[in-house]
Amino acid sequence: MSAPSPLSLSNRQRAMLRAMGVSWLAPAPARQPPPVAAAAAPAAPIAPAKVMPVVAVAHGAAADWAAHLAQVQACQACDLAQQRAAVLLAQGEPTTARWLFVAAHPSSQAEPGLVLPPEQHALWQAMGHALGLPPAAMMLTALTKCVPAPGHWPGQAHEIACQPHGRDTVALLRPDVVIALGAHVARRLLQLPPDTPLGALRGQVHRYHGTPLVVTHALDALLTRHGDKAQAWEDLCLAHQNCPPTMAA
Repeated sequence: MSAPSPLSLSNRQRAMLRAMGVSWLAPAPARQPPPVAAAAAPAAPIAPAKVMPVVAVAHGAAADWAAHLAQVQACQACDLAQQRAAVLLAQGEPTTARWLFVAAHPSSQAEPGLVLPPEQHALWQAMGHALGLPPAAMMLTALTKCVPAPGHWPGQAHEIACQPHGRDTVALLRPDVVIALGAHVARRLLQLPPDTPLGALRGQVHRYHGTPLVVTHALDALLTRHGDKAQAWEDLCLAHQNCPPTMAA
């Protein structure tokens, strides 16, 4: 049974889809708007990692991006402050970005100023091209704002300590939608139990502090499980159908 797509794709965009490894899909017809997930009840408190206690981040909401950067640079809430190679709030242009993608952590293997390693970065760009999103409309950030030094990997305690900074990023950008890249990211943002599966999170529009949030696969997983790229495309179509980017004229 055929159905019209919520997107009108050009030949170039279809070529980008093929580059992603996704053959052309016509998403199922939208008989009714997808359910908007009710705000989840706060999950039971997660015990901080024993190796590093969480210190409360004592600051008010950042008034602008300069203050946001200064607060992250001055942050001593976890031991990444002593082990980080750099601070990276986000990748993208705050004055034009409308879609905010959230990954788990900045990679020490990424090029300076970028969040993810080259292969994941290229896939993220291809996803935007396939949707027809201008590069200026896309921003990429992570649960933690510190680029770890080689040999260090952020954990649960670091993610918890960095949550206020993540909220500031969303509050300052005011995006049309947040795209959570992977179940781990979604569970952290939505404060869900750690065993919540990806399948229970996809296919609906959640809310993160009032902002629509759509969950899809993590980029590193898509690079190894190519069959999941079709599901990722469905997730992006869901986001585009319900939260199209409001670009300035």
